Formats: sequence, C-alpha cells, structure tokens
Amino acid sequence: MGAKFKSREAIAKYFDADFKKEDEATCKEINEMAYDFVLKRFNGSKSVMDRFKKNGQPIEFLEDTKFKAGITWVNWPIVTKNTTDTYQVSSTVLLSPIDFVVPALAGMLYCKLMSPARILEWIMVDGLKKNMYWAPFEEDTQDNTVILY
Repeated sequence: MGAKFKSREAIAKYFDADFKKEDEATCKEINEMAYDFVLKRFNGSKSVMDRFKKNGQPIEFLEDTKFKAGITWVNWPIVTKNTTDTYQVSSTVLLSPIDFVVPALAGMLYCKLMSPARILEWIMVDGLKKNMYWAPFEEDTQDNTVILY
C-alpha cells in the first residue's frame, strides 16, 4: 500500500518550530502502529489470536529501505522475507527535502506499507503456514522422488 505524508520536518518548518532529524517519521514506525492497531482492535474469535500467539510467525519490522528518486521508489515493492523465525518487512521510503526544486513535492514522505488487512491476513492465514501446514521436503534428483519429513 503506497502512502504519501507531509514530513515532520516540513510541518515543523511551517509552524517555525524546532526540529531534529532523528524526530522524522519512519515507515517502520507507521507499520508498527498499524500492527498494534490490528492486535488491539481485533474483535473476532479469541481463538484466532490464541492460535497465532501459539503457532504463528511474528512480523519483524526492519529499518526502511531508502530511495533517492521517485521513479525507483514507485516501481519497487515493499521488501519482505519469510525466515524460519519471523516474517521480515522493510518498507521502501522516499523523503523529499524541504527545499526540493518542485515546491508541491517538497517535504514529502512516501512509504510502501503493510495494510491492516494484510497484517490480519498474516495473523489468520499466512503466518500459520510454517508451523501448522508446512511440510519440508527433499527432492531426490536421481529418480525424481520427493521425500516428506
């Protein structure tokens, strides 16, 4: 899910407020807020969350993957990797400077984010596959047989 925000730096400049670079919003922070929102607001069966807590692969939000140009950011998806322990997510981010040559695009934060629907899908379906449904296998290349463990 692509999102466009005004950067905290641009807002601080508009209101003539102090700003430190480390106070800038991150896509990781927004993803974590969406994840917490889903966990706190889920009103389905308690067994769904219990099953995920017992068998699910948690989502691990990694630092953002930074881009310097809009054309590369727009064509690059959110970066995910399903490890044996977690589902790693790194949002792609583009932060335009507040003195950008095109004033309408100055001070913008562009993020590729996980939607709350995708987070819920991970909790209810995809995050359970490894521990509940996944069967590791090894292919014997000599006679093309598959050995399930």
